[in-house]
Amino acid sequence: LAPQYKIPEILSEADSFLLFLLSNDLDVLQSGNWIEKPSEAAVEQAFARLEKLTLVANRKVTKAGICVSKLPLAPAYGRMVLEAHK
Repeated sequence: LAPQYKIPEILSEADSFLLFLLSNDLDVLQSGNWIEKPSEAAVEQAFARLEKLTLVANRKVTKAGICVSKLPLAPAYGRMVLEAHK
């Protein structure tokens, strides 16, 4: 049987959400206005994945990250599309 409730997306992988926040100069992660705040571990893992994709460097979004954040795709797929476009 499938679980009755789906895990909120923000609690699973925060890559897309974090890239969106960074590319829009939003520092929402520091505010306390969350219904379900992502864990510190999830945020650190998202930063690590985004840095590996070179979408983030030193916790700042890169030019590639800004381009990818505008695509309606997960960051890993967006990075592939960006590379294919070069």
